[in-house]
Amino acid sequence: KEDTDAIETLVANTKAKIEELVFPDPATAVTKENLEDVELVVRTTSEALDALAKKFEEEGATKTDVTVVQVIADDIKTALDEMKAAKPDDEENPKATKADV
Repeated sequence: KEDTDAIETLVANTKAKIEELVFPDPATAVTKENLEDVELVVRTTSEALDALAKKFEEEGATKTDVTVVQVIADDIKTALDEMKAAKPDDEENPKATKADV
């Protein structure tokens, strides 16, 4: 009887914790298309930097080349800032931990 009561209590507590979990809104969740867009930007940037590095090794850097690197770095910084701004705060959207389950 005591074992049954203990199991019942554990199940009730687990059920209560599951009901308290906050799941991400499907409308704002990351989609495959979002990841493909990020992958494309990363691949394109990587290829551009590789080509630029090869040019630097062969010919040396010019003022224009340095400007190109600065523009790429600024674009990356802007994209990261936008991602950070779009990301919900951890306090508003707590993550489920192993202890919660």
